[in-house]
Amino acid sequence: YWTHRAFHWGPLYKAVHKFHHRFKAPVAVAAAYANPIEFIPGNAFGLVLGPLLTNAHPYTMALCFVLSITNTSCVHSGLWPLTAQKHDDHHQHFNFEFGVFITDDIFGTSFAGSTLFGTKPSKEYIRFMARQEASSKAKANHQD
Repeated sequence: YWTHRAFHWGPLYKAVHKFHHRFKAPVAVAAAYANPIEFIPGNAFGLVLGPLLTNAHPYTMALCFVLSITNTSCVHSGLWPLTAQKHDDHHQHFNFEFGVFITDDIFGTSFAGSTLFGTKPSKEYIRFMARQEASSKAKANHQD
């Protein structure tokens, strides 16, 4: 979550992570489609950090790798219905859905805001909805 969110910070996004976001509607191959500067800290480091910190058995670590890579590929290809839409929203709007499972609910970056932990919608979501409403009003006024 945190490495991915950091790569959405202005200068890092433009210089590094924008490469991955060339896919507006992600597919499985997009999961690994990353700038090498991003791939090591954002993908590889994020993959091994948990097993290393917990001193996991090599077989457990291998299972963790397989599950993580499978999950990431499935999310990018739309095969996991519950999380694929969230990741599609991320590739469309950029400021939401940085993590997996409930991390966005915990940190208030879920696209629609979270009710899981009683958090309010994020500032980015409120701004997004205000822009959508203003755009709708402008279109309605233009049609008149």
